[in-house]
Amino acid sequence: MPTLRIEDVRPPEAYESDRGETRGRLAEAKRERRVALGEFLTLTFENHETVRGVLEEALRSERISDPGDVAVEVDAFAKLIPAAGELCAMSVLEVTDQAELSRRHAAMEGVTAAICLEIGDSVIRPRDEHAADEAVAGLGYLRFHLTEQQRRDFTDPGLEVALRVEHPAYRAHTVLTAAQRDALASDLASDLASDLASDLGG
Repeated sequence: MPTLRIEDVRPPEAYESDRGETRGRLAEAKRERRVALGEFLTLTFENHETVRGVLEEALRSERISDPGDVAVEVDAFAKLIPAAGELCAMSVLEVTDQAELSRRHAAMEGVTAAICLEIGDSVIRPRDEHAADEAVAGLGYLRFHLTEQQRRDFTDPGLEVALRVEHPAYRAHTVLTAAQRDALASDLASDLASDLASDLGG
């Protein structure tokens, strides 16, 4: 998948004129990328477009326009783009009360290590790359690396795709809907196309 480049990102003044339409488009895209895992935990899967949208909004809100500063932000956000064969998601505790959030955050320490993606009989455990900050709801950024066969199986309607968490303080299991699978499969489609082209070429 393409990484994020500075030329992909609109400066705040250019983004402002299209902000309403962009935010609406991204909200619609994220609707099927957001997977509730039990009552309090959600995973939102990101790709090139969603990460760019978050970055452009951050540049606007922080009023960052200096090319050097923008480049620093682009480099940081580019690390959130899924690599080939990956699905990436931000895990978040959906708790609005700050005291309750702190309590659940402490009780659910290590919960991201207990999350897995299931494709049929395959169980994929992610890498958790971002430690949680106790002041925010985000728990971590998870990278699920899929083999070529797992990517093919992901689109097989005869196989169930689900997310599961098994933690002493939190257990949940969510089967992805067809719409959610379609949204995430689009992130893997270009990789599969490349694999098929390589197979045919070989």
